[in-house]
Amino acid sequence: MKSAEELLTQWGIWVWQKTGVPRYVSPMLAIMRDNVPCTHAPDAAITDEEAETVSAVVARLQQRYPEASEAVHLYYCHNRTMEQIGKQLGKSRHQVKDMLSRVHGYVESEFDRRMAA
Repeated sequence: MKSAEELLTQWGIWVWQKTGVPRYVSPMLAIMRDNVPCTHAPDAAITDEEAETVSAVVARLQQRYPEASEAVHLYYCHNRTMEQIGKQLGKSRHQVKDMLSRVHGYVESEFDRRMAA
């Protein structure tokens, strides 16, 4: 099983890629995509099922601990530093680090619980 840190990191990439969301691709875009070299961020190394589970855990976190949920979004989806998050939330960098480490434990326990079921 992947660690909570890895799951959250890949989930943050998945959120921005909108992986698993059906979308229309015009024929002209398909032609351009196939014939013009382009660089983009690496694809998320997480399945849609895992990413949706992480999203559900973060949503549940939002209901119980909204500040922790916001820190998760800022750190993993928006690539903010712990210092930047601390300034925004009115906390120190160490408090943000502790909050994120508690979130890691919460995510791991939720995945363990779901795997045991």
